[in-house]
Amino acid sequence: MLRKIFLMLFAVYICLLLYVTLFSHPPYGYGMYTIKWNPTILAIFTSDEPLAFKLRNVGGNVLLFMPFGWLFPFVWGRFHKTSVLLTIAAGLSASLAIEATQLVTSIGIFDIDDVILNLLGVVLGLLCLLPFVRIFGLRQETKSVSGDQS
Repeated sequence: MLRKIFLMLFAVYICLLLYVTLFSHPPYGYGMYTIKWNPTILAIFTSDEPLAFKLRNVGGNVLLFMPFGWLFPFVWGRFHKTSVLLTIAAGLSASLAIEATQLVTSIGIFDIDDVILNLLGVVLGLLCLLPFVRIFGLRQETKSVSGDQS
C-alpha cells in the first residue's frame, strides 16, 4: 500500500516537473545551449539582477529535483545503498532528458548548470530522506514489485 502511495506521488511530481520545465514558458531560439559551468553560475551571482531572480534561477533548479531524491527510492522498491546510486543515476538521466528536450524543441535552453544544480537537488533530497529512513524504518515498509501484495 505504501509503495502505491509513493508511485502516485511520484507520478504527480513528474507531471508537475514536466509542466514547469517544458510547458510553463514561451519557446526560445532553436538550438540554444550553454556548456560552461563556472562562468554562467558566477555571472548570475555577480549580475545586477535582483536577488529574487538569482535565488529562483539557482535555488529553483535545486528545489525542483529534491522530491526526485525523496520519492524515487520508494518507487523503485526498498530503500538501500543500491537505490541511492540508482536514484542519482535516474535523476541525472531525467535532468539530461529534460535539457535535451528543451534544446531540440526550442522550449528552453540546454544548460549544463541546470543539470548540475538538478543533480545537487537529487542528492540533497536523498540526504533529507535518510533521517526518516532511519527513524521510521522505511526500508522494511516498502516492497518491491514482485513482493507487493496490496
